Amino acid sequence: MAADDSFAVQDFLEAITSQLDRTQDALSLKAVNRPLTYAIREFSLSLQVFVEMDDEGVVRFRSAGPNEAGASTVSVGFTTITRTMIRENTVDIAETQGPTLNEAGLAPAEQRQLERLGVRNVAQLRRLSSESSESAVAQFADLPVNRLRAALQAGRPAVRAVQPEAPPARLAPDPAVQPVRVPPGTRRLRIDGDNLDGLTTKGNATLDGVGVPIVESGPSHAVVDLGPRDPRGRLDLRLGDGQTLSFQLGDDVEGPNGGPSGGPSGAPLSGAPLSGAVESAANGAVWEPS
Repeated sequence: MAADDSFAVQDFLEAITSQLDRTQDALSLKAVNRPLTYAIREFSLSLQVFVEMDDEGVVRFRSAGPNEAGASTVSVGFTTITRTMIRENTVDIAETQGPTLNEAGLAPAEQRQLERLGVRNVAQLRRLSSESSESAVAQFADLPVNRLRAALQAGRPAVRAVQPEAPPARLAPDPAVQPVRVPPGTRRLRIDGDNLDGLTTKGNATLDGVGVPIVESGPSHAVVDLGPRDPRGRLDLRLGDGQTLSFQLGDDVEGPNGGPSGGPSGAPLSGAPLSGAVESAANGAVWEPS
């Protein structure tokens, strides 16, 4: 039998469970007209296969041919699992929305080393490093510490732009192109960036020293409720990893042509200090990093 006739264990099991799911769905329809029917109580397979592993570390089965000696007997049994059991024993969907190990710049071989420790994305790597240490993770994964630190840096929260949250019926200006202005009476401020999920519990914001709530956060944006007060003053925004960004809010900064002043469009708001104001021609007020 050719090597191309082999199949990955994961693909094999997923194909079977998918068909069992279809059988279960069919039972729910059948029960409309037939209250008593039959279902699978136990399901098991015994395979005569050759076990192989490819260069990517994927375990593959190759079915034994007629009179082909040396095959292994692999028994696979299936059982049922409830939704509660799945949620208790699988990765939170929110964690899968963060940067992958590939996006963090790790090579395929380095990714496989971390996957053996149960790490498949930067969020899981950050949690493992915080509960143990970078050096311990590097030792067990057999990776240089500087490679892990570079990968963790890719998952740090970052803010690309700040703009007032537009009403649902209006489209907010593109934060990557438009500067930001905050007109008088602005109640909520939308913050666009990366890895901002969890700011509602792990971050905080203050306007002139008075706490203002972060009422919404997701992987790519967060919303700060400035309240009924005048939206002018110094806003300090503390991100989930401890870094703090400061902005001076106002509506009276003018540029050379009598309009709002501004810095380079799309400049990042985290990391290195910024100069100039971040503005929006669509709204009319100005934010300047302090």
